[in-house]
Amino acid sequence: MATVGLDFERTLSASSIDLRRAIAQALEELGFQITVDQLTRIEAKRGNLLGTSLMLKKAMPVLAIFEVAPTPNGRAVVAHLTDNIRSLFGKTWGVNRQYREIFDEVQRRVDLALARLDPAAAQSFGEARFWSRAAEIGVLEGSNAISARVSAGAVDLAGKALDGSTDKTPSAWKGVDSVTFRSSAGMAFRTLAETQAALGIAVMVASHPDPLQPNLAPDVEAFAAEVERQLTATAGRAVLIEVSDDQRQVFEFLSQQAQIRAELPLRTLHTCRSCRLDKITNPDYERIAARNEKIGDIVAGVGATISSKGISPTFVLGQVFKLKRLDPAYVCTRCQGMEADERVVTFCPSCAELMRDVVLGVCPKCGFDFRTKVGQTPLWVAVPEKPVEPEVVAEAGPAPVASAPVATRPPVPAQPKGPPPPPPPASVYPAVSAPRTAWPTAAEVPLGSPPPGRRSGWQCQLCLRDYPTLWRVVIATPVGFEERFICGTTPACQMASFAPALQT
Repeated sequence: MATVGLDFERTLSASSIDLRRAIAQALEELGFQITVDQLTRIEAKRGNLLGTSLMLKKAMPVLAIFEVAPTPNGRAVVAHLTDNIRSLFGKTWGVNRQYREIFDEVQRRVDLALARLDPAAAQSFGEARFWSRAAEIGVLEGSNAISARVSAGAVDLAGKALDGSTDKTPSAWKGVDSVTFRSSAGMAFRTLAETQAALGIAVMVASHPDPLQPNLAPDVEAFAAEVERQLTATAGRAVLIEVSDDQRQVFEFLSQQAQIRAELPLRTLHTCRSCRLDKITNPDYERIAARNEKIGDIVAGVGATISSKGISPTFVLGQVFKLKRLDPAYVCTRCQGMEADERVVTFCPSCAELMRDVVLGVCPKCGFDFRTKVGQTPLWVAVPEKPVEPEVVAEAGPAPVASAPVATRPPVPAQPKGPPPPPPPASVYPAVSAPRTAWPTAAEVPLGSPPPGRRSGWQCQLCLRDYPTLWRVVIATPVGFEERFICGTTPACQMASFAPALQT
């Protein structure tokens, strides 16, 4: 939990793409690393544990969250700046003064970038609110300030190696396992990773709109923003999102493009902002090369520094400094510029033509149809409806008459006793329980009991393994809603639930 923070809100007349671009550029110039880049949310971080111990302002951990939402007068930018220190005691004492200065610097830089988009609105920017859960301690604040000045020479030596988080999932979505989209055509079940892939396509479409389809970017942006808001506001593991008939085509388009991209190689195109030279890189190769370089730096000095007294402290600190990447992430080979515009590209699998377009349809060179890369599995699953029973209307019949005697079947003679028949051969397949009863709605499904395990505990109905606890979920089937008991330990054992998941 954060100890100190700074909150402020700005309302401007600008598009969400321009706002996100201005905020991201300001944060990158301040040394932040963008970890989440969505249409309605940007998360960035800076600093590490070494900066906390040395009290270096430019290296102290900071988490910045910016949310963009539409308003009647334009768009609102809500900013949350907090410390990113993980403390075992719940609070971090003696950092109020340092973080107040850090937050003020970030706020001024972001306000300057936003003011360029709407100078009139910048005149009415309100004051930011600084808060702290720890009181200021004068002696401790002063000693931390002295330590920061003494250690100022090591600011550029601390690196990202002490915080190797590469998760691109927003912190508010960590508890989501599955996302279900419901429309008039049925239901579409998606994992969180598949949903994020579709939202990534939305960011690409909104960032690089197609002039031939002017209405595509606004529709995609509006739908993606609504999905992101519902994912952020959810409080469960399974999320149900309603899709209107107007939004259904947008969702089908994003799902199709995400499936196409998943079957093609991913590359990043860097265009130098100075000389416009293009450079293509492979993100997977860059990640592997950076990892191997770090491993090589650590292994190189182990043999020379380990003695009978252990590892030298000088070696440990020196290796931390080596893990810092001092070279810029991008350098133009023609003009040595260090700033570039980036976009995701791929290649045509038929003629190897570089595809710069965001929407992949037909290759302009060879005519290859990228839609053939989409699988044959239908996107929508029919929603079972409650059968309507015909109403029985009683009709007046004829007057009752005396009933005739009804013939009875003669009794069956007893069979002679003999040896019992041999038991049927054992099936090679797992035993299947009796057919479950389907219910019209998810709320009507009664709470049952999970199948007992073969040795102990309970048995997952998907992987047939024993577990001490299982998750009870309610799923949709062609005949109605039924309950399942699953372990949820792997993606293959996870299912979207139409009722709150319960742990047995």
